Amino acid sequence: MEQKMDFYFIENPNSSKVLFFLHGWACEPKDFKEQVKYFQTKYSVLTVDYTQLIISSSQRNIKIKDAFQYCFSEIIKVINKLRLTKVCFIGHSLGGALALSLSDSLREITSALIIIDTSLFAPYNQSNFRLLKTPILGEKFIKDYIKGMNSKLYDNALVNEQKLSSMIHNFKLAPNLFTNLLEEAVKLDKSNILHKLDLQFMYIARQETNLDFFRLQNLLSSIKITKVKSGHFIMLHAPNQLNSIIESFLLESS
Repeated sequence: MEQKMDFYFIENPNSSKVLFFLHGWACEPKDFKEQVKYFQTKYSVLTVDYTQLIISSSQRNIKIKDAFQYCFSEIIKVINKLRLTKVCFIGHSLGGALALSLSDSLREITSALIIIDTSLFAPYNQSNFRLLKTPILGEKFIKDYIKGMNSKLYDNALVNEQKLSSMIHNFKLAPNLFTNLLEEAVKLDKSNILHKLDLQFMYIARQETNLDFFRLQNLLSSIKITKVKSGHFIMLHAPNQLNSIIESFLLESS
């Protein structure tokens, strides 16, 4: 039986552009609920649930060698089904890696790209993914890693705890596939894609990021970079500011 990806599409007849929001690893489309609510009056808006696709595929024992490519292919099917012709991809965290790959493969329909706090240059460390496959150590690794990207200064601690709990819950439902998804995303040659990009591109970072901005600008001199006083989950902690940043970028790049 063919596994289909759930998607949520709000078509705005007054706009030819679609804002396609891609959530992070083991997260959900509802993370972008404030963005969907704000932008649906001005643009068509699309979200997909690749977390549920991973969980459902695991439960059905579907054999998947590369979970990142699998999600990518299912997203392409959604885009083709909706016959989209002008898309701004907006991806958070691992969703940013998917957005980057999609914009590279679908250049003819990509109008702009926005990446939110995605790790672009993280070195591949196979031992980390061995840890993820170990139940107790894997859960601890996730907690430590996510907490390291959150901000004690700017974030709502309760929101972060709820988000982390949800991510771990999802991970436990399909640990092998979620590990493979993350591993393949880290292995993706993002530098090569960035070097080839020829479109309007913005990177939105958390305040305490360790991203090498100099390296990023060397790869793509036209990129716009901005920081937000927030931890990793910017859309949850600074939704209004994020909306304003996205809106300004869209107006400039139209």
